[in-house]
Amino acid sequence: ELEDIEALGDVAAVFLLADRPVERKAAAREIQSYGVDVVERWKERAGRAQQVGDREGALRAMTASAALRPDQGELLGMLGEMYLSLGEQARAIQFFEAALGSDDYRSAWERAVSFEEGGVVHTMGFQDDRAAAFCRALAQAYEAQGDTLQAARSLRASLIIAGDEDPDRWVTVARLFQAGGDLQGAAYAAHHALDKNPRHAGTLVLLLDLYKSAGEVGQAIGYGRMAWQVAPGDPLVALTLGDLYERRGEDRAARELYIAALQQHPEVGALRVALKRVED
Repeated sequence: ELEDIEALGDVAAVFLLADRPVERKAAAREIQSYGVDVVERWKERAGRAQQVGDREGALRAMTASAALRPDQGELLGMLGEMYLSLGEQARAIQFFEAALGSDDYRSAWERAVSFEEGGVVHTMGFQDDRAAAFCRALAQAYEAQGDTLQAARSLRASLIIAGDEDPDRWVTVARLFQAGGDLQGAAYAAHHALDKNPRHAGTLVLLLDLYKSAGEVGQAIGYGRMAWQVAPGDPLVALTLGDLYERRGEDRAARELYIAALQQHPEVGALRVALKRVED
């Protein structure tokens, strides 16, 4: 009987992975007809297998568990984490999204992905740490696949669900949107970070970069000046803001930046090149 249940578990797992729900349900019903609750046993086996480094055994047991109870978001998410650890991003994404679409996490997930109201970020009034963790892992899987925009959206959802207001993490989201070519999404995330800490150097540097990329020189210079006040002598700020000054014909202002930055960072050759350019 035990061998029959194990074999049926493998069969149900194959149908789960093949996205054949009718056959999976039939196999699950047959397992349940034995009158034995095996989900917990398989989950425990997966945990023990992971502890001893048996990834294949852990994955086999967890997949069988999820095949028997595909309505349990936590099981699906744990399966996604296993696939992510194995470098199988497509499978990881499949199960993370199934987990977040389950009854356990759907409310948090749907509110997070449709957060935008008039271009303002709203963090949630409640937190679901497990849903937030699965969103973070989903972002990792998308980033590993090279889908930067989906990674940005998933990471942003994790911060919204968790109620996370750390400017560093919002800047990370903004950088992902920027890398994916969504400057508006990047700006929303960056401004949210700035609302939380108006003197956060990373946010101000990012806004300088974003507005420069968008061709909005006046706005870029404004954020560049704020960044210089917070981080005087920073080579990146000096070079970016100095370039904008040069575009406007304000070589003297650019020269002052380059000199001040060189005093603190004489090892940065790009500053010497820039200084030579405005002195010639």
